Amino acid sequence: MSINVKPIYLVSIVWALFSFGCAIAPQKTVTPPKQEQEPAAPSTQPEPMPTPAPAQPEPEKEPAPAEPVTPEPPAPAPRSTVPDTGQPDRSSPRTVASLRLSDQARLMIELKKPDEAIGILEKAVNIDTNNGQNYYLLAEAWIMKGNRLQAVEFNRMAGLYLKNDAAWKLKVQQQKERIDKMKNSR
Repeated sequence: MSINVKPIYLVSIVWALFSFGCAIAPQKTVTPPKQEQEPAAPSTQPEPMPTPAPAQPEPEKEPAPAEPVTPEPPAPAPRSTVPDTGQPDRSSPRTVASLRLSDQARLMIELKKPDEAIGILEKAVNIDTNNGQNYYLLAEAWIMKGNRLQAVEFNRMAGLYLKNDAAWKLKVQQQKERIDKMKNSR
């Protein structure tokens, strides 16, 4: 008894092709057209899988403006000093916070507490790095502690940020002279 394998083989191939074809064929779902839309024209391409409806209704879209909208220019970077004066710009919240800390540090320096002043001024510098008065006060605190190298560095920074203010420029120069005397006395 012999079994003819060709019909079994052929049936297996047809079944495999049928199964494979059904597995990859996209499912067509018919969704009712929305009221604003016209019925879609028949397409030769398969329709994409439907997406679930959003949980909440979408807000109505505003009509597009007739003229193109030009983007707004970027906001200017915050500054801590008024240009060409060296004076603090008191309109910036960061500058205001830094100046309050500067006032506290100035009080600590007057009370001969340089360590407390340095801690406060480090916070002030982190808030507003462009406030030269903080660097001047840091140099004062380091002078009180007798650390000439730190005083020189903060005096240099104060000079950079306060160079446009004549009164502060004079104070920075006088502070530099006191620091230089520290070097000569040791």
